[in-house]
Amino acid sequence: MLSSLRSRTLRGLSRAFRPSAFLRATTMRMSTIAPKPKADPEKCEVTGEIGNDGDFKQHFRMSKQEHPLKVKKAWQNPMQNHVWSKAEIEERMNDLPTHTPETLTDKAMHFLVKTVLYRTFNLITGFDRTNPTAKSCEWRLIILESVAGVPGMVAAGMRHFRSLRTLRRDYGWIHTLLEEAENERMHLLVCLKMFDAGPLTRLAVVASQYTMVGFLGLTYLLHPKALHRFVGYLEETASQTYFDLVTAVNTPVRTPHPPP
Repeated sequence: MLSSLRSRTLRGLSRAFRPSAFLRATTMRMSTIAPKPKADPEKCEVTGEIGNDGDFKQHFRMSKQEHPLKVKKAWQNPMQNHVWSKAEIEERMNDLPTHTPETLTDKAMHFLVKTVLYRTFNLITGFDRTNPTAKSCEWRLIILESVAGVPGMVAAGMRHFRSLRTLRRDYGWIHTLLEEAENERMHLLVCLKMFDAGPLTRLAVVASQYTMVGFLGLTYLLHPKALHRFVGYLEETASQTYFDLVTAVNTPVRTPHPPP
């Protein structure tokens, strides 16, 4: 009796899960449809990168997706920095500006950036300003620019929220700080055109970002001028780093390092 019941149950299940004629016909029809050919890669007019629409290579305002309000989509970079001439670059190379610390806050930030961070950074990355290796340049530039892009965004965010809380204008500081953060991020993207960030570099970038966001945010809450002075000294060290790299490239050495 149990055997008979089991047989009838199995036959019922097989009929229940048997594909219908409509499903079999649909499957056969789909199998005869040729796959849609992939579109040729296109060059984004904004980013300059090559890729297909939808694979995150195209700028979102240049994508083929229609705007919900049926308006024409266009994009213009609102943060256009000054394009330096060769004469301006040579003049700056001959005279790098430096700030002399005056107040106690200035001296504290100067010591933190120029002594603690700069020397520690050189030791960790193995950067020799007279004859740096390609690997030390990769480490230094990627981590430097990833950190340099943090203060402007932190300060701009805090000033934005303060403007909302106090219902008062900010008189241009928010846009200026955002422009600074965007400028540093562009430096980072330029570095990534020449160097590949490995797992260790990416881990260092994430760790430094988590550390610096908390430290700089607390600093700006307690003493905003201290953070601005920190950024100023950080930019001085960044300018010195690029000055050293340009000098090293244009100076012949006895033991050249292989290119990256």
